[in-house]
Amino acid sequence: MFFRRTKALVFATLLGLGSSAAAATVECTGSPTVADSVCSATSTVIGSSFNIFEFDVVNSGGYRLTLTDFAFPTQPLQSLSAMLTTSTATVSMLDMAGSITFFLMPGTYFLQVSAAVAPGETSGLYGVSVVLANPVPLPPALTLLLSAVALFWYTQRRSRKAASNDAIAVEPFAGRLQAAA
Repeated sequence: MFFRRTKALVFATLLGLGSSAAAATVECTGSPTVADSVCSATSTVIGSSFNIFEFDVVNSGGYRLTLTDFAFPTQPLQSLSAMLTTSTATVSMLDMAGSITFFLMPGTYFLQVSAAVAPGETSGLYGVSVVLANPVPLPPALTLLLSAVALFWYTQRRSRKAASNDAIAVEPFAGRLQAAA
C-alpha cells in the first residue's frame, strides 16, 4: 500500500503538479446512497489543488467516471481534469466536467484530479464519482424476442396445418371398390 501511494506521488511530481499544489492520497470508498459506487468524493479547491483518490475494483465490467464542477461560490472552476491510472498505466482521462465510460478489471486504481479556481475567486468545489455503468436491460429485450419467435412459430404451424388438411381432403366416392387382379 505504501509503495503504491509513493508511486502515485512520484507520478504527480513528474507531471509538475506536485510542486505547485499539495497532493494528498485519499482512500476513496463508494457512496452509501449510490448503488454500485466504488468511489465518490467532493472536494474544496483553494487556489489550485491536486488530489489522488485510491480505490479498489472487485468486479470487472463497465464503469463510468463523472466529474462535476459545482460552480461554487459564484463561477465555475478555471480548470478541472481527472486521470484514472493503475500503478503502471493510464486507463482514461477527462479534461473537463462530464463523464466517460470504460472497462475495468479487478485491482487497485488511482484517480488523480487537478483543479484551479477562476480568476477573482478564492475557492471552488468539485465532485467526482466512479460507478458501475448499467448495461442495457436484457429481460425486456429477451421477453420481446421470445414473444416474436413464439408468434412466428404459431403462424408457421397454423399455415402448415391448413396446407396439410387441404392435401388430405377426401372426396366422396360414388362407386364400388374393386380389388386389383
